Amino acid sequence: MAKNRTIIDAVPSGYAVALERHGDAVLVSCPDIPEMHAVVYEHQRTEEEVLDAIETALYGYMQDRRPIPAARASTRRRLMIYLPTLTKAKLALYGAVLDQDLSKAELARRLGLPRPSVDRLLDVRHGSRMEQLDAALELLGRRLEVQVSEAA
Repeated sequence: MAKNRTIIDAVPSGYAVALERHGDAVLVSCPDIPEMHAVVYEHQRTEEEVLDAIETALYGYMQDRRPIPAARASTRRRLMIYLPTLTKAKLALYGAVLDQDLSKAELARRLGLPRPSVDRLLDVRHGSRMEQLDAALELLGRRLEVQVSEAA
């Protein structure tokens, strides 16, 4: 078992966020990601803005080579923000890279890709192709599986 428990089955499906209304603005925080804070105004789409803030915070974790926080907070009286499949696949790849203590340069060498391509594969804000993530995960001994369940 991986020391950091970052393998694909440990990738969070989403995070619960707390909302606090202040006039026409909503302050958003995430107990599981202390660095994540957002201000959303009435004219904005709350879930999209909050997802962007979560992905930005997670990208910071990845840049610092820190483990991705588990989603532990209760969803009671909180808004649940679910991560897109592509983001979860990128987090799984990142977890495999951490587990194997690989540098981006070494991953690029193993994949036969230029370093900027690997940077994009590990950027949750970039729209990568799932085939590339599948290949990278397989190279690291992981398999991406998709499961469909009833929406909450």
